[in-house]
Amino acid sequence: MTINSEVVYQCKRCGNVFDNADSSRCPSCSQLDWVSVVNKNEIFQARNGRKYNPLGQLNKLCNEIAEWAHEKGFNDGVWGNMFFQLMRIVNECSECSEAYRRLSPEAIAHLTSNGLDGAEKLHENDVRDIRNIEEEVADIAIVLFALSNDLGLDLENLVRHKMQVNETRPHKHGKRC
Repeated sequence: MTINSEVVYQCKRCGNVFDNADSSRCPSCSQLDWVSVVNKNEIFQARNGRKYNPLGQLNKLCNEIAEWAHEKGFNDGVWGNMFFQLMRIVNECSECSEAYRRLSPEAIAHLTSNGLDGAEKLHENDVRDIRNIEEEVADIAIVLFALSNDLGLDLENLVRHKMQVNETRPHKHGKRC
């Protein structure tokens, strides 16, 4: 979308930007009372001393997940329960590890060679555990994204920056897998 005006309207929920605010609902997500007036030149604003793009797709997803987590009572403010939020990530990782541990050697060999292609033909217990792994990885992302949003982190740019740092490191960074 090309935006020509100096002022644009940004949805408080989904982060999408529009030229006008003709409707009482966001054109993208139907949120009521959605309008936040933003100077077009301030779309990239400073956040924690870094440039922050609130319109980035990952940052919008982080915001959406954080709002859901607050609505459902999973998070009442990150600094008061930071340890709890980190332990939720550890717990989800543990559940993912447990599902992986249950996979048969045949399933692991198949996944190593083919990824998820044809996985539905594996034994039903393996298929169940693969689906469980998928769900647990999603849970890890949900908790991590909500946490990063509550901390005010620009996760999208932080990941990009960290990948640039990682590019400069030697193969396996001197460690064995």
